[in-house]
Amino acid sequence: MSDENKNIENNQEENLNKQEGNKILCKKLFGLNPTYCLILFPMILLLCFPLFNHTSKYKYGHFIKGINLKYSHYQGYNNVFKLDNNNIFILGENGVPSELYDIKTNTVKEILFPQNLFYWSDGILLKNNRLILTNAHIANQKEKSVPYGSIVIVNLNNMTIEKVIEKRINITKEPKRITTGYLLNDNKIFMYQYGEIEIIDINSGSSRIINDIRLPNGKIIPTKDNKILIFANSDKEGKNNLVYNCIYEFDILTKNIKKINEITPREYPLIKKISDNQIIIVGSRSPKENNKIIEIYDINENKSKIISNLILNRCTYENSLNVEKFDKNKLLITGGRCGMTLAFIPTSNSKNPMRQSEILDLENFENTLGPISKYCITGSSMIMLDNGDIFITNSKGNDISKEVQIFKKVKIK
Repeated sequence: MSDENKNIENNQEENLNKQEGNKILCKKLFGLNPTYCLILFPMILLLCFPLFNHTSKYKYGHFIKGINLKYSHYQGYNNVFKLDNNNIFILGENGVPSELYDIKTNTVKEILFPQNLFYWSDGILLKNNRLILTNAHIANQKEKSVPYGSIVIVNLNNMTIEKVIEKRINITKEPKRITTGYLLNDNKIFMYQYGEIEIIDINSGSSRIINDIRLPNGKIIPTKDNKILIFANSDKEGKNNLVYNCIYEFDILTKNIKKINEITPREYPLIKKISDNQIIIVGSRSPKENNKIIEIYDINENKSKIISNLILNRCTYENSLNVEKFDKNKLLITGGRCGMTLAFIPTSNSKNPMRQSEILDLENFENTLGPISKYCITGSSMIMLDNGDIFITNSKGNDISKEVQIFKKVKIK
């Protein structure tokens, strides 16, 4: 750990120690005669000031509490979206209503879809607040099962169903076996399931099937010119001799697939597109070799390089690690538990990866310790707001799943 990182960590721990001391001192002072309290009141304010304001002094920003959501939602999927008015829409699922978080008023409103619309919590947001539910079904009362065999476009401005398109690829009746959808451009969706590919035109409703090629298992990221990048995460030798450190390119027009590059070998790293031309690759699923490596891939140049390392021991277990840009060249890194349960994570420990953030500078590739979050962050969804702040929610399945916090960016001169 660099000297700067040690100093930041020591300063944060020193602030926490001062807070406890100030609490005791304030209690003792308030226990004195009222006359003495009036005299000592200005001193009390000065002594207690770090207790209330110490996080706002952090170099890049600080965390604040938001209002709690009404329901728990699975995160790590495509189910949290920033609308055109900068509000946040959290997509629910069968039996769990969606929610609208108003950033300006700091309020939450329950959103209900039509009762005969069944859907899985996975979607794609289009322009003008139109949402594509990639695994949905318009049901009738006689049906006992829900096949999720349709794509449904919902207008979130007036909560109306605009279009229903039947999918042609293999459909399963198991709710958790869903078809993954990706937006290729403004009007086409790339769907993939069980070795079949379907390209759907959402304007005309037409589609075409590609079933004579099997794509590698891994992270899929669409690029321009009808190309798909696949970061393969399977270490099994298959039809295409796939290994988990390879990058493949698939052309949906010619149906050609080829290996174009490699990344540092590791198990299930976090892979996220952070700009039109850059993809960040962080950590791995287990605390093994290379689990702290931060790598960046340039799409145009087809080059990958290691730029930095994580400071704390973080893992991508159950989508618990996440990153998000909050400035032109700054990246917030949060979460990352290595198989441990929240019950055994001390929330007050400044070295706890569930609370201790890191800030990566994408210009000089320097990674430093960031501010401590208000709650543990695990399986989160993070979205940058219009003003550069970051909206953060937690995942269903733990005691803090309804908590919301916002990373408030400090303007950097």
